[in-house]
Amino acid sequence: MLDPKKQTQAPKTPGISSRESAIEQLLKRIHRNDEFPSVSKHLIEINRQLAVNIEASDASELANVILKDHALTSKLLKLVNSAFFGFAAGSVSTVTRAVVLLGNENIRLAAVNLAVFEHFNSKSNTLDLKETVVNAFWSGVVARDMARMNTQVDPEEAFVCAMMCRLGKMVMIYYLPEEYQQIIRRMADNGGSETKAVRAVCGVTYDELGAAVARQWNFPSQLCENIMPLTKEALRDKRHPPNPLRALTSFVKELGGTLQDGTIESDHKCFEHLVEKYQPLLHLTKGQLSGLIKDSVEQVRRHAQALNYNLSQCDFLRQLDYLNNPGKSSNAKAGLPPSASRPKDLFGPEDAEHPKDSPAVPKNTSDIIMAGIQEMSEAMLADNDVNDVALISLEILYRSLDFQRALMFARDGRSDTMTVRFGYGEK
Repeated sequence: MLDPKKQTQAPKTPGISSRESAIEQLLKRIHRNDEFPSVSKHLIEINRQLAVNIEASDASELANVILKDHALTSKLLKLVNSAFFGFAAGSVSTVTRAVVLLGNENIRLAAVNLAVFEHFNSKSNTLDLKETVVNAFWSGVVARDMARMNTQVDPEEAFVCAMMCRLGKMVMIYYLPEEYQQIIRRMADNGGSETKAVRAVCGVTYDELGAAVARQWNFPSQLCENIMPLTKEALRDKRHPPNPLRALTSFVKELGGTLQDGTIESDHKCFEHLVEKYQPLLHLTKGQLSGLIKDSVEQVRRHAQALNYNLSQCDFLRQLDYLNNPGKSSNAKAGLPPSASRPKDLFGPEDAEHPKDSPAVPKNTSDIIMAGIQEMSEAMLADNDVNDVALISLEILYRSLDFQRALMFARDGRSDTMTVRFGYGEK
């Protein structure tokens, strides 16, 4: 006879514990790489800043974190002055001013995006990784444009969430190359989807690994949840529909996977299926999707040009070009191997001998000071807070003279002492 108490107990799910164990083992292996703790520390610090009360924080808190990384500072200023943030084009030469103009949250998200993008694209010659990075960035661009059509989703959050959807795969290729090669071999030998191959080899999916790494990097819990794809059941659940950000992110990830893995003949059918599948949640038409894809290619190229990346031989973007212009020749669609025409320096500068530096990101001391003075003048004419102007002047000294620390003191009339008001640098 069966025990009635046992009959009422919910069955245990061994898959959850084994999945958690698999993630723990993979994370331990990733942590052994010397570069992982370094990028982790930087991203954790950026995410920690302003996480509690963004509006109550002043510009110096976030700017101080960004200024510790000279490469990130330069790339961020180039991005802010690019068409990506068009209204400020060519006029911003300090991080402080960028924070004041665009807001703490926008700059924080841009800095996180750049830190991840730079980490994965600049330190590896693996073509699969670089194609995945381009796909991830393109996904962010499309998600951002879609969010602007949907008042329920913040465009910058959509950008970061969509880009982070490929974090698990980027981490796998970069930090766990042996497992990644096993995944490739398994797909070649047994067929089937990449998701099944990843689970068979590692016990987890790319999405689960990416969410685990995002949590370690102190990303907000909302982002960690929204980078997980929607199940078929969740998509069909009319009583408890998923939040708009997660629906948008899941759609863009599927779209990117379709474009990267499909053919021209299958792409159009897949688009129709995807639009139909997500229509109740996103209210997107096929015409709107075609327009988004067409605009996204130019946006990615403009962004790459602003940061001196050469994406002219990127298979993923050439595939998008061919989709938009079917008559145009494309090795990616002609069945030729990627290596037949793609150089190894996929992310090399567009002109290695004469790199194109943004005039708004000066390099030598006098240029930084002169650009900073001009920016202070514009800030004062715009009637900015005196504290913001003071911070800009302090950043100019900190960056131009390469100080370890720059502090601004104010005289306390009551005690006749000088006290620190602001500071840039360590501690």
